[in-house]
Amino acid sequence: MNAASVSRKLQISKFYAEANSHKGFEQNFRSGGSFGVEALRAKMEAYQASTPALPELQLGMGLTKDVIANWNFGDRWLGETTANVGSIIAIPSNVVVDYDVHGSHDLLHIGCPQDTLTRLLEPYGLDPSTVFDSLTQRRFIYNADIKFSMLAIWKESKCANPSSGLLVDAHWQKVISCLLSLADKQPRVVSFGLTHRQLVAIDEFVRENIAKSFATTDLAEIANLPISQFSRDFKEATGFSPYQYVLKQRLAAAQDALAHSQKPLAAIALECGFSSQSHMTDIFRSKLGSTPGTFRYSLEE
Repeated sequence: MNAASVSRKLQISKFYAEANSHKGFEQNFRSGGSFGVEALRAKMEAYQASTPALPELQLGMGLTKDVIANWNFGDRWLGETTANVGSIIAIPSNVVVDYDVHGSHDLLHIGCPQDTLTRLLEPYGLDPSTVFDSLTQRRFIYNADIKFSMLAIWKESKCANPSSGLLVDAHWQKVISCLLSLADKQPRVVSFGLTHRQLVAIDEFVRENIAKSFATTDLAEIANLPISQFSRDFKEATGFSPYQYVLKQRLAAAQDALAHSQKPLAAIALECGFSSQSHMTDIFRSKLGSTPGTFRYSLEE
């Protein structure tokens, strides 16, 4: 996992790992990107359970076979229902789900913390605690874009490199955009104006030239786009402006150097593209709330 990734476990993951109804099943957890999105794949047998009201958005999708279950979803009893392969159930935050599942199935689960939803939806005046409530009126969601992005999040979150983190973030924003449309809300427009190849090429350039000074125009040239279009498409695809992204990579490189070397702070600052040690210190204080020296010392304790 790259330095920008979030390593905490969501409450739904703790439920899967610890609840008597689930903990005996084969489970594989992954996380990636900067949004705190977590993916879980579990091979489940027949079971009865109740998922408590949790402060996070959850998506579940069957991967290998149709599943028959009785559901009580947000105080709305669905009775016996068949979930076909590829169908998706969306559970908004603070919704209790009771279920009695028959037979075995392979489940892909994606969870996202409430603070991430707040960050994504606040510019649009949407309340993350209620914006998806109408989705509880749907039995299942059949949406090719959401399905594709969930599978992509699972695939990319296993890779410990920044380009995969960018793709996880981009696909999660795509999921949110689709869910907002299904909930009849104003969607966050995600165009995927940058291709996978463009994102990887940009990431490789930044990492290979982390010690150098370069401008957004240099990144736009790699993508072969006018700078105005590149800046817009990059922000839509990743959630960060080019400047914010480069700064995150410089900060991650500095953290890695502090953790794995005893080089002087001034040398690390220059190797990671900061103009000076004081510049690096200012960024550490602003983004992490500590100095580089304090960060290094905390790792040695």
